[in-house]
Amino acid sequence: MVNLVCLHLSSSMSLKTDSQSDSAGQKTSSAGSILLHALRVFPSPSRNEPFDSHPSFFASLLFSHLLLHSEVSKSYARRTYFAGSDTEPGGEGDEDDRVSLVAIIVGNLMMAQREQAMSQNQGLGIERSLEWSRVMVGYLTCLATWLWESPGTVQEFLSEGSNLQVVSFIESSA
Repeated sequence: MVNLVCLHLSSSMSLKTDSQSDSAGQKTSSAGSILLHALRVFPSPSRNEPFDSHPSFFASLLFSHLLLHSEVSKSYARRTYFAGSDTEPGGEGDEDDRVSLVAIIVGNLMMAQREQAMSQNQGLGIERSLEWSRVMVGYLTCLATWLWESPGTVQEFLSEGSNLQVVSFIESSA
């Protein structure tokens, strides 16, 4: 039963579906598209407002659980592409403009590293730094789960040389 739920959620992520309207006329989205949106959009708080890392963190953890021990789910996720700055998956258009979900997660991880360093340099407090650490742990958990026993994902991850630099920088700074 759990595998069926995971398969349904992961399949709703990779297919571009039109939003449906509920009885009040408001548009609703699938659970998979909401999860993908939280993974795709990088949190960007302003300097003066409090930063809540929990949406990104829990989206990463939920996505990790969807991928856990399921090569089918990992394969669906690997085939999820975004075109340009779109927040909805689809990836139609020029193949050079498409960005894979693995690349997005690694890019968000790199940006979280940068934001953490900037918050430390600007003296925004230890709390802000810890929030960015939580975001990075979520992304790393997601990547570790996705790469585990998934040769296709490992191949995609290693195809981009900068991905290894991002992960090795985290290891050297820890």
